[in-house]
Amino acid sequence: MRLDDSLKLAGQLLAAHMQTTAVPEDRIAAVLHALHKDVLRIQSGSYAAWQDELPPLDVLDQAEIERITPRSYPPPQHPLAAPEVAIEDKIAGTVHHDRVECLECGKGVTLLKSHLLTSHQRMSWAEYLDRHGLPEEYPATSLDHAAKQSASQKSHWASKAKGREGAGDAATTTPEGDDQEKYGLVSPAFGRGAGRDDVDGALGRTG
Repeated sequence: MRLDDSLKLAGQLLAAHMQTTAVPEDRIAAVLHALHKDVLRIQSGSYAAWQDELPPLDVLDQAEIERITPRSYPPPQHPLAAPEVAIEDKIAGTVHHDRVECLECGKGVTLLKSHLLTSHQRMSWAEYLDRHGLPEEYPATSLDHAAKQSASQKSHWASKAKGREGAGDAATTTPEGDDQEKYGLVSPAFGRGAGRDDVDGALGRTG
């Protein structure tokens, strides 16, 4: 068994262990390290055969530990987070015009994703939806905030479109009268089937 495979298996064992046993956050790395040693010992029949290959705890990649080790969250506090509550009732009971109620703690917030990151151990949006059986289209913001965002985006793109139209009109406008003399416009006949004499005259190259 390769070292990275054994570490992955140790992470899976730790995840299963944490489903039934609370592990303090500052002890997760140490427990994972102990499980990793056990996996290698069982695989080889003797831990001594793997002693040189097992990295010490202080050089284990912390990012890898976090990736393969699920976070341990406390039970949800919102009454609608109970498993027997229908998904439709969860949505109707938590999504409001002025707030979205967090199913983890019951607090009403405007931006739920930010609330999860700052108040619930950096819980990801995918984890939240999975924990509560919510669909992917479940709103992460209050209805009023979502409406304001939509209106702002529409206004932004409308302004850009209007600006492009204005630029197009200006580009196709032909100066008249004194402006033609000011900008030195050549004869309209130039380049549109004019004879050689007309072209030479327009360019100032006669004879």
